[in-house]
Amino acid sequence: MGHPHLPSAEVAVTAAREVARAYNVEMTVTDDIGADQASRRASAGAFAVLDPGGSLPHEAFIGLGGSPVVTVQVFPEDDAKITVEGVVFDDVPRDSVPAFLRSARPAND
Repeated sequence: MGHPHLPSAEVAVTAAREVARAYNVEMTVTDDIGADQASRRASAGAFAVLDPGGSLPHEAFIGLGGSPVVTVQVFPEDDAKITVEGVVFDDVPRDSVPAFLRSARPAND
């Protein structure tokens, strides 16, 4: 089964909000915008905000309340790192984030 395409970190955050709302859990979001803020943008020069190609990268850190404790770091490169109760899942395709979040919630929530 395919997942809907999530073309940006902001769209992934919106999809995560829908999952949080469906499971009635609190959600926090921290946005890092700009090459000088995004964690994987070491190639950007000092004080550079844009990538060499002129794009403005957006990275988001999402925290979901409830049990289990879940955090998601959404990267500009179309992937995410999801941590569930301390277990790290690297390189999760951004399009798979909502399904992963739903699978991490208990069925009786």
